[in-house]
Amino acid sequence: MNPAEKKYSVITLLLIMHWGLAAFTFSPISQEFSEEGKNSSHVFTINNDSLTDRIAVKVSVFRRNMNEKGEETLEDSSGDFLIYPAQSILNPGESRSVRIKWQGGAVRKQEKAYRIIAEQLPVDFRQEENRSNGGGIRFTFRYEGSLYVVPPGAEADIKLLSIESVPGEKIIREVVRTVTREIPSEDPEGAPQIITEEIVEQVEEEGPSRLKLLFENAGNRHAILGNLNIQLKSRFDLFEPMTLGPEDLEGANGENILAGNRRSFLIPVSLGVPLEELSWSFSFKPVY
Repeated sequence: MNPAEKKYSVITLLLIMHWGLAAFTFSPISQEFSEEGKNSSHVFTINNDSLTDRIAVKVSVFRRNMNEKGEETLEDSSGDFLIYPAQSILNPGESRSVRIKWQGGAVRKQEKAYRIIAEQLPVDFRQEENRSNGGGIRFTFRYEGSLYVVPPGAEADIKLLSIESVPGEKIIREVVRTVTREIPSEDPEGAPQIITEEIVEQVEEEGPSRLKLLFENAGNRHAILGNLNIQLKSRFDLFEPMTLGPEDLEGANGENILAGNRRSFLIPVSLGVPLEELSWSFSFKPVY
């Protein structure tokens, strides 16, 4: 399993006529395929963790595209993979193997990225007489993983193209202001009445500036930015070199850059020096 890929289940609530939680697990969540040979086919496993309920699970694969912000779109990839079986019914505690085979032909120039989705179908297998005792909530689970079809000799080539300073996000802050006013006395010779009030006002402020990092993967294989470090130096030796480590680069560290893609990241770091005076280098441990 690829430790840097995000493994998660998406829980969807379905209103049906009984209480229940029929969870399942799906593994591996990330896998690489070759265009031919033994690694062009892999076996995945579905486990029904419920001790009482049967479940139905569907496995699908979609072509994966990602823009510079990291937003994904999925495209139909019918014909690229053979999935057998694509749908399964599992008894309580049962496991089922699903074989997925690449059949999309030669991949000569650039790795192809896909999403594999295993989702529980909202099928209720209980008899009608067992479902007549009131309403409830049932959860269904969905796993999303990553598949890559890697051409022979493919390698990532990650470059840090630019570092820019961008204004911080607007922050709305509440400010308490004390206001004093006079109310004239009804008596012409009387002193005015002094009233002090506290007024709450909303003030818009600009938050701390951030760094925008623009990376490019000029290679033909994806890479995850593991243990990312950026070294910053002054062009004119005005200050000591500084290093931004993984804890400073949260939001970029551990992120995936697909082959041939660019990714930009906004990092909540303010350097306090003009970027024009900086030179930089970076290092990371690629994770595939």
